[in-house]
Amino acid sequence: MSETLLLVPLCKRVAMTSISLGLIHGIQRRGISVNVTKLIDRVQQNPGRGLRILSRVADSAQAFVVDEETLIPEQLTALAPHKDHVSLVVGLPATATAPHPYNIKLAQQGGAKLILLADSHADLQQLETAIGQLPGASIKGVVINQKPLTQSAPGADVLWATNANPTKSRETLKLTVPTLATLPWSNRALAPRTCDLAHHLGALPLNSGDWQQRRISAITVAEQSIVDEIAHLSPGTLVIIPAHRSDLILTACLAAKNGLLLAGLLLTGQHQPEPAIMALCEGAFDDGLPMLFIEAGVSEIKTQLASLSLHLEADDHQRQDWIMHEIAELLPIDDLIAPIDAADYKQSPEAFRYQLAQRAQQQPCRILFPEGENPRIIGAAAEAARRQLAQCLLLGDPHHIRRQAHNLGISLSSQIHIIAPDALRERYVLPMLALRQHKGLEEVMVREQLQDNNALAAMMLVRNEADGIVSGAQSTTLETLRPALQLVRTAPTQSLVSSAFLMLLADHALIYGDCAINPSPNAEQLAQIALQCAASARMLGMAPRLAMIATPHTHAKVVEAIALIRTKAATLAIEGPIAYDMAIIESLARAKAPGTPIAGQANVFVFPDLNTGYSTLQTIQRSAQQQTIGPITQGLAKPVNDLARDASVDDIVQMIILTVLQASY
Repeated sequence: MSETLLLVPLCKRVAMTSISLGLIHGIQRRGISVNVTKLIDRVQQNPGRGLRILSRVADSAQAFVVDEETLIPEQLTALAPHKDHVSLVVGLPATATAPHPYNIKLAQQGGAKLILLADSHADLQQLETAIGQLPGASIKGVVINQKPLTQSAPGADVLWATNANPTKSRETLKLTVPTLATLPWSNRALAPRTCDLAHHLGALPLNSGDWQQRRISAITVAEQSIVDEIAHLSPGTLVIIPAHRSDLILTACLAAKNGLLLAGLLLTGQHQPEPAIMALCEGAFDDGLPMLFIEAGVSEIKTQLASLSLHLEADDHQRQDWIMHEIAELLPIDDLIAPIDAADYKQSPEAFRYQLAQRAQQQPCRILFPEGENPRIIGAAAEAARRQLAQCLLLGDPHHIRRQAHNLGISLSSQIHIIAPDALRERYVLPMLALRQHKGLEEVMVREQLQDNNALAAMMLVRNEADGIVSGAQSTTLETLRPALQLVRTAPTQSLVSSAFLMLLADHALIYGDCAINPSPNAEQLAQIALQCAASARMLGMAPRLAMIATPHTHAKVVEAIALIRTKAATLAIEGPIAYDMAIIESLARAKAPGTPIAGQANVFVFPDLNTGYSTLQTIQRSAQQQTIGPITQGLAKPVNDLARDASVDDIVQMIILTVLQASY
């Protein structure tokens, strides 16, 4: 396939870079490469931040300087898409009253599908006049930006004062061309980072903290009594405090220490706080609270904030990624590009993750979280519920979980169920006693073990009150898996539990096992691990091609394991004993092992021991910086997966998806 999409802004304020991000991501996750060409005015000749942002996600990106003296057909040749790629041409910004003349000329030459961009506040007649200048047959539709109209052109006033209510957008903008999508107002999409504001004001960071991650959704001035100001402290708020008001500074820091995710404190005045006051703030600083200082009054600060740009910054990857995913969900990608041939499909990390998420959405499962009070777990559960990936069950104190969610600015949907564990423990005493009585456990010991939420969750899983468990954000691997091994136990056909990591390369995925659980499996155990990894590959939609990795000391064991595998799965594609480099590098395999169908083509790597597997995985992760997901646990009767202690919210969401797929496989 080979197609060109041309973005044509009809007016100003159309969010062209954001829409470009959404288009790129939406196309890539369907397995298609995207080449971006950003048109640059000859006078300007500066691609700016827009190209830097798009270069980060596109398969390739270039600036193309528009030359009015060059014939359009010659320029079209330069913009022609490569084979098996979609070419996205980002047009020139509109003038004050109409599309850029060059965009119109380029569109009239044909050969590109036109995606029009409009602002919901634009003049309707002006937009229709602009549309009339474009070839109707090439127009796929219009994307409408509903960013609110504020008194300040850059939009900074929308942040001023807690719960600011910007002027509402026009509810509908009815044009004579189809509406592809309407981008709804989102405070999160516009929220700048605390560091962006600090750089804009030239404020001194008394404590930078998490200023590159924290975002400003509201700005409030604290000048009254402590009681009056507490009501204005909400997640995402930047609190402006006179530097001499130690009482208000300490109140805000105490709220932050108790879990309220403030954007930061901005202290104003002629003198910084006394060292004794700063020392009392250390607890909040340790939790990442930014504190800034500026020698300016509130009125002067407000004047400066009016010129604060809310545009996407080139280094703000977090905001770019959020906008990219949100807009990709809104755009009808399948209506914009032709279906791809199977031979042209590129299984990029984006495509692979999207494919897994789509499958998870079709399998309604209940995923249980023993660490339901953990902030990252709460954030991941909210994201999974929003994307309809699973029904999330949080074990923990309901009041504490709701307070944590409030402090983080997270809304808990109806797909998230909070379960108070203390009210449940007694009901599982006798069922657990029946499972563990052969080990000599008595009721008092069972009650003690059930105080551990991991054990309680395992019993809920055994009794079909959940479909899978995700834990480990703060528990050790032993604390997570021991109750699973004792209570959930292995599947009827399995005798051991193993692990597998999923590594996402540029155009395909790989599985590595066992890199986390079994230190030194014997031949029979190694054969079972290999078969479990092959089953995980099939669960993920992969046709398994196994490479049995061996070292000089494990060669005999691997030979024996391969013989056992072939007696149990005669049709399984398998190669070994083989060195890792020959298993993964096709040119090396052809030179040293010609005629072997798997060498150089393997997608499942089974290592002879944990040390070899883990060290290989870590080396690849650190040197090649590839995306990895996992480990997932294999061999249990029902899925129980262990997170890395430093797992991010996105990591946890990916583990939820894999757990859903395991539960429904």
